[in-house]
Amino acid sequence: MKSKLLLVVALVLILGLSSVSVAAGQTIFSNDVNETEAREAALYQIERSKLRMPGWNKAALGDLVTYYAPDNTKSAYEFTVINDDKEVGFVLVSARKDWMPVLEHSSGEAPSKHLSKAVEHAIAKGYASQDDASQTRLIYWGALSYSVQLGEQLKEEGTVIHLPTTRIIPMPEMVELQMEEERAKAAWARHSESIGSTISEALSSIFSEKPAMAAMVNREPIITYMPQTIDWVELDGVPLWYQHSSSCACCDEYSGGADDYPDCAGTADDPWDDWDGCSCIAGAMIVGYDYYGVSEDDETLIDDCHNYMNTNDEGETNPIYFSGGIEDVFDLYNVSCDATNDYLVSWNDIKGEIDAERPFMLSFSGHSQTGVGYEFDTEDEDYRKIWIHTTWYSPRTDVIDFGNWSAACMTKVEVD
Repeated sequence: MKSKLLLVVALVLILGLSSVSVAAGQTIFSNDVNETEAREAALYQIERSKLRMPGWNKAALGDLVTYYAPDNTKSAYEFTVINDDKEVGFVLVSARKDWMPVLEHSSGEAPSKHLSKAVEHAIAKGYASQDDASQTRLIYWGALSYSVQLGEQLKEEGTVIHLPTTRIIPMPEMVELQMEEERAKAAWARHSESIGSTISEALSSIFSEKPAMAAMVNREPIITYMPQTIDWVELDGVPLWYQHSSSCACCDEYSGGADDYPDCAGTADDPWDDWDGCSCIAGAMIVGYDYYGVSEDDETLIDDCHNYMNTNDEGETNPIYFSGGIEDVFDLYNVSCDATNDYLVSWNDIKGEIDAERPFMLSFSGHSQTGVGYEFDTEDEDYRKIWIHTTWYSPRTDVIDFGNWSAACMTKVEVD
């Protein structure tokens, strides 16, 4: 009996519960998410996504990778999704309970897989030395912001290296994501209830030798509730164009002797940097949407957007040119449209545009992407996801949680 009691204590220590009852009706609450809770949330996301991501059926989780906020507190946990010994995606879980449980998920490659490339870039550009390579700190402050900081120069400048593109970007001093704290805590409470059920099952198995015991010892949470109510809407016909600063799939190599626009439009060399710009690519995907009748190739439309959206040679675009630039490109192809920028983004805005079969541009953290769909749980109003084309990586659709940004601009486009 003594050994069984010790095992009970061990189970509680293994779980690392974040809220501990200290007296009847009194609980100490922690905002931190422990590893067991994070894995439970990631596994639950796999269950919610396996119908639209067939490769996730019977998938498991890889090792946990930790990201930090600018203030050096934990911000997110990354799990690679593995099926048949192959990596089939990733899930990014919040490390704090005032943010929604699952921040992002995708069938694409996990952000941390680009770490070695980012470190090599930092060393090659003189931002860090070889000695700094083992002192990396992964940073995350909202959707798609996964970055790394190493070396004293980046720290002094307050900049980081963006993992997907290896571009040097500024890091904010503080983070206040547009997520409703009470909604987030309620969502985490539901996960805690599931873990609580798992504990009860595991404790009973101590005496009845049920299979649940082995799962608990291996720290693989048991999902005790499965969603049957997930629904999603995705636009068909939005091109999935992308660009990578180290492997340009949708851009023309920089050439100092290249012709200016419009002579450079298309396959000719551009006079600007190899990176055309995320806003140009996101705008081009909207213009090239099948239902809008503009059949130009990707390189031409991206160059058109680069010019009319006043994107500079480094690929940076001021938001004040988003809507007018897109209107000008449509006008170039004799298509009339009305484009507007909205700086107060609501879930009804997202849902309304997709339901009206209109892709939109969503910009935050210095990055623009194309919104192509949404996902929701008909019995859980807190589960609200946006499907996006990120404008980098190979063709794929990523999913982010609604409000996973500090401030955002939504560019709506309505074609007459």
